[in-house]
Amino acid sequence: MYAYLVLGIVFCLTGLVMLFAPQGFIGAVVVSLGVATFASGLYTLLVFRKAIDDPMFRRVLTVRALLGMTVGLVAVIMPIAVAGTVWLALSYLVAGYLLLSAAVCLYGAFRLKQAGLTVTSYFYEAGASIACALILIAFPGTTGSIMVRVTGALVLAGGIAVSLWAIGLFGNGPNGKKPVDTAQ
Repeated sequence: MYAYLVLGIVFCLTGLVMLFAPQGFIGAVVVSLGVATFASGLYTLLVFRKAIDDPMFRRVLTVRALLGMTVGLVAVIMPIAVAGTVWLALSYLVAGYLLLSAAVCLYGAFRLKQAGLTVTSYFYEAGASIACALILIAFPGTTGSIMVRVTGALVLAGGIAVSLWAIGLFGNGPNGKKPVDTAQ
């Protein structure tokens, strides 16, 4: 029950931040994507590219890894260094990288599939990269702020619903029981 209550509270706080500080939220998302991009590049460099003993496969994934690590560092360092004046350009840079990364990930997944390895997670990664890129491209500037606020309202409503459900005031709650009526 407490885990769901904490989750509901986190959703509520995230929704409030999205409603009242959309630019800060977008900045946090870009920096978070930068950290994830760097980590993905590092993982690709150290683990993923060694999955198949094919020089072309390794070269392509090495380029992807180094590019990802570079874009990730830029996405983290630039906003701090320039105090937030390049969010729009940085969003497009990260979106471009995510599209390129998805294409390379799909190439790698097809090559791994030909080698008889499981590739489902790589298709999910490519899909998530494409979705994040499209969001960054489709909603820059003020349109993005409006969409972040609308999404924030939905996240806030979801957080309230999860919190009410966790304490048993909405539905049966996480333990499957209705709340006890203490008024009787």
